[in-house]
Amino acid sequence: MNDALRAIGAEGLVRDAGFPEKWGAAFMLADEATSATPISRSPRRARSADVAGPSRTFDHLLLRHAAASGADVRECHRVEDVRL
Repeated sequence: MNDALRAIGAEGLVRDAGFPEKWGAAFMLADEATSATPISRSPRRARSADVAGPSRTFDHLLLRHAAASGADVRECHRVEDVRL
């Protein structure tokens, strides 16, 4: 995720927002066995691979960043047709 945030110029914005860093994850499989995929800090990876926090807050932060970057952001609108 950090690569994508860096590509759109939002890496520092997200880091400065104070989201807790996530260094690993555990996934519950359908048979209820748990599988963990740790993410460790190394010289190649100076930052964590992900952040944790309310998606509503994260999404709003990225929406504001898009608007500040020049995107035409419209809220409370209904899309009734799309022309490609």
